[in-house]
Amino acid sequence: MTKYRIPERYYDGFEIFLSLDSNEIEQLVAGLVSTPAGILPDQLSRDIYQKLKISNDNLDKLLIMIFSLCNAKNNSENEIEEFATEIFNALKQHETLNSKVTDTTQEKLIRILKSSSSFQLTARALELVREREKLILETRIMTDIRPIISEKKMLLGSVIIHNLKVKYREAGQTKEIHFALDSEDLKALKENIEQVENSTKIMVQNYSANDNMIFEI
Repeated sequence: MTKYRIPERYYDGFEIFLSLDSNEIEQLVAGLVSTPAGILPDQLSRDIYQKLKISNDNLDKLLIMIFSLCNAKNNSENEIEEFATEIFNALKQHETLNSKVTDTTQEKLIRILKSSSSFQLTARALELVREREKLILETRIMTDIRPIISEKKMLLGSVIIHNLKVKYREAGQTKEIHFALDSEDLKALKENIEQVENSTKIMVQNYSANDNMIFEI
């Protein structure tokens, strides 16, 4: 019994992968090899799309599955060949995917994993980011205008209100928090972001000069 199982959200990606012929696998490998570190699946170069000639939706599912595979490999103590064997066995034991598994599937897995070093490096960087207590998932600033009404129901004026919504993940749960902002808050927030962007550029330049790899994720 293999220690791995195939999560449902990656079924489609594996099904697409298993349907690729040897020539398409080589085209996929060529695309992955040329992928720079730090690129997430949804940002990947359109070169792979042009080579494989599959739909955008299927390509997204395939690359997300490969990224997840790289992440699992990073958390495994096994070498690529041993890890590929475990995934191969998990696919053979799957109730629907097993019908698409062939004698060449394991070798295809090895080829993909060996060509995905950039994805594996990016996955490691993401793990470091996600180790923080709170991880922001989404931010949004909503602005509306509200009337100021007197006791006599007369319109005295209006006030513009900004509301910052932050969706974040903590302890495995998705949460939301809202902040009221005025124009000065927005100005200060913009200045802080610009300062961080400038500092990041300087750090990237300094590390790059020393042949160190920097991820901005």
